Amino acid sequence: MKGRLNQLRQAESCSLIQAAGHSPSHYADPFVPTIPGLETFPGRLLHSHEYRCPEPFAGRTVVLLGAGLSGMDLALQLAPVARRVVLSHRRPPLPGLPGNMLQAAPAVGVAGATVRFRDGAEHRADILILCTGYQYRFPFLEAARLGLRLMDHTVTPLYRHLLPPQHPGLFFIGLCQQICPFPHFHCQLLFCLAVLAGTCRLPPAAELQAAAEGELRQHRGAPRHLHRLGGRQWGYCQELAQLGGFEPLPPMLREIYEAVQASRSRDVSCYRSLSYRVLSAEEWELVGAEPGEAPGEGR
Repeated sequence: MKGRLNQLRQAESCSLIQAAGHSPSHYADPFVPTIPGLETFPGRLLHSHEYRCPEPFAGRTVVLLGAGLSGMDLALQLAPVARRVVLSHRRPPLPGLPGNMLQAAPAVGVAGATVRFRDGAEHRADILILCTGYQYRFPFLEAARLGLRLMDHTVTPLYRHLLPPQHPGLFFIGLCQQICPFPHFHCQLLFCLAVLAGTCRLPPAAELQAAAEGELRQHRGAPRHLHRLGGRQWGYCQELAQLGGFEPLPPMLREIYEAVQASRSRDVSCYRSLSYRVLSAEEWELVGAEPGEAPGEGR
């Protein structure tokens, strides 16, 4: 198992360089947390990156560490075939889970086939899946020569999460997390094109550096959350649109995104079955909803 753990930690990332921009493949280099005793686990150990289908897990007890989107998706796919699924996470209890799925506190140790959790509970596992995210890695770039530091799931300093102040013609598109992905990437790309075309004039390098360092200071207590935008994503995209001189995202995108999040918080098993119809830049509706049930009315 120690050899398997080393293989996970040495996985190579695949990345893509595009002209003056870099589209980071930060879903390719798995993050393996340091958990005491993990190397003693005798069963199958894998990262969610390696998961393909639920059938090989039939009849087994599976412990998943992490309840992000990948952790939840895998847990729901495994529940119909697995003997038991244990979902370890630090969130409030999740509603709407299948009957053979248990929730557990974060894992704090492993002793053979037994996983220990922060609240003192223990569960034996046949299979352990790390749904623990990914780390940034750019083996084809010398970060120090670009004036960049890669630390604790963070790439810094980057102006607007995009460009190194000392090399403003190089762009890192797609670093941010907890976002509505493709509209977000669209805004980043249009901003980069405006910079390259000269229609968006950047401040001097010293000002770019100060702005990037200032944003990092705001997250000094948790620098690994710098690129996690969450609710900040909408203001961020609005700023890019203003600076780049292009149309901002239509309001209905945010409303649909937040409606999906609200549905997920009520029932994680069924929220994906809901469908939404775009009516205009400001209006949308929940397909199949009764009048007055949950439509979007361009609020």
